[in-house]
Amino acid sequence: MIQIPTILGSDIVFVSLFLLSTMTAGMPVWIICAYLAVMGVGLGMSMQILVLVVQNSFPITEVGTATASNNYFRQIGVFVDEKPLATTNDRTPEASLQLNSRRCNRAGAHC
Repeated sequence: MIQIPTILGSDIVFVSLFLLSTMTAGMPVWIICAYLAVMGVGLGMSMQILVLVVQNSFPITEVGTATASNNYFRQIGVFVDEKPLATTNDRTPEASLQLNSRRCNRAGAHC
């Protein structure tokens, strides 16, 4: 039987993804934080059920191993997804300022 919080949580995640897709560069930070809070509520409602499903899929003697494996592979997935993004966006503010000043100098502008 599928529980209501799981479906509702997935719906909330869907709504938050739509809200996050409407972000602009000039949007206030508090609105972005509110959108992320909506995402957190949706994930919080659905992730606990998924852990429970994993725990119920194994015999009682292997529940700890199943839960640890679930958490381990979730962390590995976050690392694999985050690392390329972090390396492509890994610029210090000083490096960004230097890059922008070089662009301005090439254009002949005084920035």
